[in-house]
Amino acid sequence: VYPNPFTGNSTFSYTLQQSMDVKIDVVDVHGSLIKQLYTGYAPAGVNQTVWNGTNQSKAPVAAGIYMYRLQTGKHVKYCKVVKQ
Repeated sequence: VYPNPFTGNSTFSYTLQQSMDVKIDVVDVHGSLIKQLYTGYAPAGVNQTVWNGTNQSKAPVAAGIYMYRLQTGKHVKYCKVVKQ
C-alpha cells in the first residue's frame, strides 16, 4: 500500500499465482463496507487498484484507519491504510 498514510489516492498492489476472481473492498476497523473497489477476474502476476479516499456514494471519508480487504476464493487478506 502506498502512500501510507495518504491524503489523495492510495494504491493497493497484490500478486496472484494464477488468474482468478477477486473482490477488493475498503472497510473500516469494524469491518463495515466503505467502498467496493473491484469485483471480477484478475490475471496472474502483480495487480493494482487505487482508492481515492471516497465512500460508495463518492463522498470523501474522514481521516482514520481503514483496511483493504482482498478476497480470492476461500482466502481473505487485510491490509491497513491510514487516511490523513
